[in-house]
Amino acid sequence: MEFFQRAKVFRLKTSNQSKYLIADQDEDTVKQTRDSSSTYTRWSFELVEGKTNVIRIRSCNSWKYLAASEEPFLLGMTGKRVAQRPWLGATVEWEPIKEGPYIKLRSHTGTFLRSNKGLPPWRNTITHDLPGHWTASENMILWIVDIVEIDHKSTNGDSKSFKGNAVPSRLSNAVDHKSFSSCSTLSIEDDGPSTNSASSLEHSISFSNLRSMLDGLDDKVYVVTERTTSDTGRVLKSEIHMAKQSLKELTDMDYHGILSLGLYKELEKAISKLSADNKTSRQETLQEQLKTMKNDHNLATQDLVDYATFDSKILEIKAEVDKDVAKACVLEATLDKWFSDEYVNPRANKEELLMELEETESSIKAVEVLRSRIAKKNERLEEMEAKEESWQARQLEAERKLERVEKEWVKIKSLSYTAIFLGLCWSQHSARVSSINGAKSSIVSEYSVQSAFEDVQTLEVKRAKQTFEQLKNAEFCTILSLGQDKKLEKAVDVLIADAKSIGRGKIPSKLVNIQEQLKSMKNDHELASQILVEHSTFSTKRLEIRDELKKDAAKARELQDLEVNVNNTIVDARAKREELLKQLEETENAIKKVEKARSDSMVEVEELISRIEQKSEGLKEMESKEKSWRVRKNEAERLLERVEKDWGKVKNSFSDV
Repeated sequence: MEFFQRAKVFRLKTSNQSKYLIADQDEDTVKQTRDSSSTYTRWSFELVEGKTNVIRIRSCNSWKYLAASEEPFLLGMTGKRVAQRPWLGATVEWEPIKEGPYIKLRSHTGTFLRSNKGLPPWRNTITHDLPGHWTASENMILWIVDIVEIDHKSTNGDSKSFKGNAVPSRLSNAVDHKSFSSCSTLSIEDDGPSTNSASSLEHSISFSNLRSMLDGLDDKVYVVTERTTSDTGRVLKSEIHMAKQSLKELTDMDYHGILSLGLYKELEKAISKLSADNKTSRQETLQEQLKTMKNDHNLATQDLVDYATFDSKILEIKAEVDKDVAKACVLEATLDKWFSDEYVNPRANKEELLMELEETESSIKAVEVLRSRIAKKNERLEEMEAKEESWQARQLEAERKLERVEKEWVKIKSLSYTAIFLGLCWSQHSARVSSINGAKSSIVSEYSVQSAFEDVQTLEVKRAKQTFEQLKNAEFCTILSLGQDKKLEKAVDVLIADAKSIGRGKIPSKLVNIQEQLKSMKNDHELASQILVEHSTFSTKRLEIRDELKKDAAKARELQDLEVNVNNTIVDARAKREELLKQLEETENAIKKVEKARSDSMVEVEELISRIEQKSEGLKEMESKEKSWRVRKNEAERLLERVEKDWGKVKNSFSDV
């Protein structure tokens, strides 16, 4: 906030381009300009109640506030637009943050006021953005406060002292230094001990003359010739009369005038003569007092002379800085204009060449990629067609195997009636044997258990026979597809187990053959089905590749026809690409030459800026000593006043002499 404490009207200057923040005449846009004399570059500020170190910045023309809007400056970019707005709450509030001799202005969202540079659309624009969202250096968010008008009502006694607007490390404004020079003059007068400016000026001139006269004071020699004649008394009386006359004339003068005219020795001599004539003891006291007054006067005069030299040096340095700043501004503006004329056009041509080259490269690449894809698909299609014969043979073999499986299933169904009948006979025989044995058995309980077991076994056999009866009319592939193969295998296993129990370990060979045939048929059917599925997938894939190849070929013909209409052949496009590359190289060389010339020219600007910075540092050091010099100056003036008062007292004591 210290940059704004004394500012009634100020300008905000960029730290990297010597441009000023300007409120455009449309009362909406905010941008940058080099015209520091424009009234649209002037701003004022207001404190925000209840918030420390927060201000609102207001244009002195439109009286609208500097606002950080939420509108994006460019689509796809992080920077947001800064505009002139009436009162809109927190959007017009900024927090100044000191950064050396510069300030940063932070918005309520944490973004910083940023001055953009470069080619359009960035040139001379103002945005606000978060730290880290820009690739340029951080000095784009550093600003210099140039005070145009000082608010004297808000300044106290200390603020009147010359602090100056710290000369920035880069280019500053000459007008402000002049205003600060006037502030320096005012501070010298205001801090004095109630003396007006006219008397101070007279004292400064008198003190300068006094110093020149004091330099030759010691060279003045008074030669007193002692008369050796007999009229010594008469001569002594004459000398006393002359001493009184001299003392009377000197008492009509102030002490400063006596010293400045080199009459101190005459005063000292007159007092010595009169004191000796009167034989008074005050001679030594008066002479000692006069010497003390002389020493004090010389010290005070020397301090005033040194202060005048110091103040003159400050004014000289400010004048030199003003000249260097003006020269640097003119030189930089000239260089910017020359660089924009010599650099922007080749740069624009380069962008056009790059776009055209990119389009040419894209067209060439598209055709080449399409051709490569067509070639790969042709190779793959040839490989698949080469395998087509073997796949057809496998398909025929699989179909034959399926037919053979169905024929074997028919045979098994015809054989199954014999096997079932055989199993039925074995069951009837087992029942008769069981009944005979049961009749002979005397144990009723054993017969009951065996009868129950045989009933369960008979039920399972009946179910197995029913399964054969249900499946005999279905095809074998249908049985497998419906998942009935497990049921069929279980029925065969039951019949085999039944036959084994009837034959006391002997199994009918027909049932065993049926079981083996069913397993073999199932394996053959699965292998054949897998081969047919793979062949179907292979055929589908081949048809898809053919369709894609037809589409790519049609697109290739379309691109080729288009290419013929534009450049006749792909060779012409490649030749055009080579020509564009050559033009691009020439443009790059031209841009490099312009940049080198600008760099060489900027050396002079950098040297000038370096000199300004050095002088600014020296000026800052002198400004830091200004307060102590004012104290010494005031002390010297008070010392001179005290000497004059002491001189008045001394004149009153001459009556005793």
